[in-house]
Amino acid sequence: MKQSRTGIPVVVFLALIALPAAPVAGADAPAKTDPRATNSSAEPVFYVEQNVLTPVIEKYLETVREKIQQRGSRDWPEDIGGTKIPGEVFVQIILKKNGYIKELRTSVTGEGAAGSDASSLSAAVEVRVRNAQPFAPFPPRTFTDYEFVSLGATVTPQPDSGKAGADGQGQK
Repeated sequence: MKQSRTGIPVVVFLALIALPAAPVAGADAPAKTDPRATNSSAEPVFYVEQNVLTPVIEKYLETVREKIQQRGSRDWPEDIGGTKIPGEVFVQIILKKNGYIKELRTSVTGEGAAGSDASSLSAAVEVRVRNAQPFAPFPPRTFTDYEFVSLGATVTPQPDSGKAGADGQGQK
């Protein structure tokens, strides 16, 4: 037995206490912006990144992503000098069976736009993607156990092609 400097015996207790596992607020809980946190089992969502994709599903998703890219990049926002705002916009959507959007989130990725330019770019792409609805409804016999499909797509500006020159003729 150890003694303190004063000669009084020191007793060390080691106690292990078993507490029931209780969730700690914020620990390992899904973020509130995570769509999985808000969708109950009554609304099953097919998460593309977590599932095996058949050729029919891959074709459907490719068609949806192409439409997002085409519409999202239309009339890309420009800065005050008339230059396209640099950047890419990641679009995360949850589609309903009928092809309409249930949820849509955008975020500017990569280098380029910052601050108000990034906000303008993100908002512009979001409006264009929302205006692209409806997307194709789910193909028959796919996503049979699901009400929604969650997928992401990156929207990038299209290169300038055929802008009219000073003589009114398109450039080549």
